[in-house]
Amino acid sequence: MPRTVWLASYPKSGNTWFRIFLANLLHPEQAPVDLNQLPERTPIASSRGHFDDLLGVPSALLTQAEIDRLRPAADAELARAWDEPLLLRKAHDAYTRLPDGTPLMGQGPDFSAIYILRDPWDVAVSMTNHFNCDLDQAVANLTNPEFAVAVTRRKLNGQLRQHPAQAQWPVAPAARHLGDARQRLAAGPHAVVPAALRDHEGRPAARVSAGGALHGTTT
Repeated sequence: MPRTVWLASYPKSGNTWFRIFLANLLHPEQAPVDLNQLPERTPIASSRGHFDDLLGVPSALLTQAEIDRLRPAADAELARAWDEPLLLRKAHDAYTRLPDGTPLMGQGPDFSAIYILRDPWDVAVSMTNHFNCDLDQAVANLTNPEFAVAVTRRKLNGQLRQHPAQAQWPVAPAARHLGDARQRLAAGPHAVVPAALRDHEGRPAARVSAGGALHGTTT
């Protein structure tokens, strides 16, 4: 059974940039990697196709509450089928619990997370382009805890609904402080990122902040 590490972030916070960075770091023989064919697989948690294929149940026939209840089972099935010791997964979901108390995204020691933070004003500007909205609407979305992605009723979205609230990924009380992210990455990324990924050895993963700090966390 592989170790699952969520690469979690609010949309437009640099998740794709970080995954490209990881791909180049973990596969130096292919650097610079092809941006359209990253060698490091990082299946997104909200993939409707993965959900349907893993469980054999068309999500289009389920209510949103039923989908949420089954997502941990789909994640567990993906982990069982994974053929590598480390499973990196992109996620824009908030860290929440289902009505029965089960974490939607799993919990330690089987799951860990690297939470990527970006200045919210930069996120808002990027959201105007991605979601085709004005800046006021982008800011309103950022400050609305009920804001959700992939909720259109006009067509069946390729992703499942996500509530990307920023403050809900927990930080362990005994967090490992790894220093200023920008300075550490500039000075020696080969030391910083492997440290952030040590969760597969039973150590905490890390929270990556665009404002500077890297902090250990388990979920």
